Amino acid sequence: MLSADEGVREGYLRRIPLGRPDDVGRIVAALLSDEAGWVTGQCIGVDGGHTIRRGPSRVPFFQRFAAPDS
Repeated sequence: MLSADEGVREGYLRRIPLGRPDDVGRIVAALLSDEAGWVTGQCIGVDGGHTIRRGPSRVPFFQRFAAPDS
């Protein structure tokens, strides 16, 4: 599993442009407020830019399976 490799996991987290998980609570609070009365049927991504970033580097993970250089 890729997430078990510490290097891959750390690299993946570094590539998320914004690292603020409390933003999820903020958008939920905003949607529950009277100000969001006209917001219906929307898909709102609260992922810190995850959907626009590059994928994680898998090199450290796969290097464990590569033959050593001779």
